[in-house]
Amino acid sequence: MPPNIPSLLCRKLNFFSNSLPWCIIAWPALTGATGTRPTKKLMDLSNKEIANRLGVEPKSIRMAPYRIKQKLELARERPRPVHPLSGIVLVYLLISKYICLPNQSYMADTTREKIVELADQLIRTKGFNAFSYADISAPLAIRNAAIHYHFPSKADLGISVIDHEMEQFAAQKCKWEQLPEDEQLKKLFGVFRQRSKQGTICLVGSLTPDYDTLPASMQQKVREMCATLLSWVAQCLEKGRAHRRFDFEGSAEDRALLVMSNLLSSLLFSRVLGGNIFGRMSDRLAKDLRDG
Repeated sequence: MPPNIPSLLCRKLNFFSNSLPWCIIAWPALTGATGTRPTKKLMDLSNKEIANRLGVEPKSIRMAPYRIKQKLELARERPRPVHPLSGIVLVYLLISKYICLPNQSYMADTTREKIVELADQLIRTKGFNAFSYADISAPLAIRNAAIHYHFPSKADLGISVIDHEMEQFAAQKCKWEQLPEDEQLKKLFGVFRQRSKQGTICLVGSLTPDYDTLPASMQQKVREMCATLLSWVAQCLEKGRAHRRFDFEGSAEDRALLVMSNLLSSLLFSRVLGGNIFGRMSDRLAKDLRDG
């Protein structure tokens, strides 16, 4: 992958802007360009203070105090020379603050999203326990340390993948809620159908077989994911039966378990046997729900 020159430049600038003290860098530009040093009013200075500044004996000050004060006044009003690097420093600080730092934040967010997206694919194809950070860093051309920066542990990454999946499902539910119950269920079937075409399985089908080997924090997330899906399917079935769109015996919760088990197994069989396995199984399931 060819290097992104603007990104590399911004990283270098950000490194120096974060490493070097801003006050020291900006001091010539902030003070040299303003003109004069702030001092006490010369008429308020004592003879001793004037002598100390000029490095002379206080006796000589008594002889011509006003003439000396006039010379100091002229010296004070003489503008300070502007540091030759002041303009470069100001441009550098502006680039670092308003261009590179926001760009760095954007790149960090983009990197995190790419890591989650690739981890999602690896979980669906290889399984959670079958991939390492090296399987992510190599395709994205980043170091493992960059992954650890966003996800200190693999469990943190797995939880983020589940959270992202549930956020997508929540958004889809909002789009479907105005549809009839049978159409909502068809939409869910369509999501699984798309996975079948891609040759992948759903997160529930991939993570539940490894449930006992997962960290406790991930186990909790997997339970929440399964409960959320089953609850939504059960509510959809119950409302659909009340509206005479579905006809089945038993509780809606039991039927939801059968529906989800059918969808999960159809993806597994489709991966192994190919063909239209998913279509055949999902069509039969939809017909059974309608006809009872």
